[in-house]
Amino acid sequence: MINQLHMEWLCFKQHVYFSIRNRRYLFIAIAQYLYSFINWKHAQNLRYTFCTLQLIDDILDGDRKCEIEPLDYLENLKTAISKKQFGPSDLEQMTRFLLLRVEQFGPMKDEAKKAFSELIDIMMADRRRVLSKNIFNKEELLYHHHTTFRYSLDIVLIALESPLRSSSMPEILDIFAWCSTVRDLKEDLDKNLINIPLEITSQVNSFNSLTTEEKISNPVIHRWLVDETKKAESLFLICDSKMKEIHSIHGSFIFKMFLKSMKKYTRVFHA
Repeated sequence: MINQLHMEWLCFKQHVYFSIRNRRYLFIAIAQYLYSFINWKHAQNLRYTFCTLQLIDDILDGDRKCEIEPLDYLENLKTAISKKQFGPSDLEQMTRFLLLRVEQFGPMKDEAKKAFSELIDIMMADRRRVLSKNIFNKEELLYHHHTTFRYSLDIVLIALESPLRSSSMPEILDIFAWCSTVRDLKEDLDKNLINIPLEITSQVNSFNSLTTEEKISNPVIHRWLVDETKKAESLFLICDSKMKEIHSIHGSFIFKMFLKSMKKYTRVFHA
């Protein structure tokens, strides 16, 4: 009981930090706490999972202060996980509580552990991409995004004890990739995280020396963003159709919620 109270406090703190940084996280927090009135256990699983992973992401992105290189910080976390010896930091304690909860996931616990571990490695790869100023080609970027969002979505569904997985609606992975690029475009470019494929950036003269605003307004990049948005619009239609097939299955509301929240970004880049 004491562990649960401590974790709830840690999650609440993170929700406050997330919401201060970006208002959209406030709506996520409200939705998670309201869901507690429907199913406390699943809502708690969701909080544990979301807050821990989002904190890891914030540390690696530089949105949360870290006294050492974020990659080293996460390597220390991986060591703590392997040794089951956790320090007093919020992240290590949240990871400890999350993994204790994962042990209660029954037959899904091994799948959850794999998703959590793989997701940490993928997020660390993003940090390495920033440090090396590496620009992925289309194939590399697609693989990276698909892997990131597949594990992210699956671990949420596991936390809800849902039989659904990202494979139930694979098109949503492309929508996640598109939305992440469009929604966070300026913020990512400011951090030198380039989610525009090499085939496009190579068509822009002196791409690396341009300011963020110049990159976004460049005709080649703008046209690519418009084209990608058109593709996303067609994918939304496919996903809307698939929602009718899975709407009665527990966990389908997660797909519906994500699709609704992402659809509004089609207005950002439209011909």
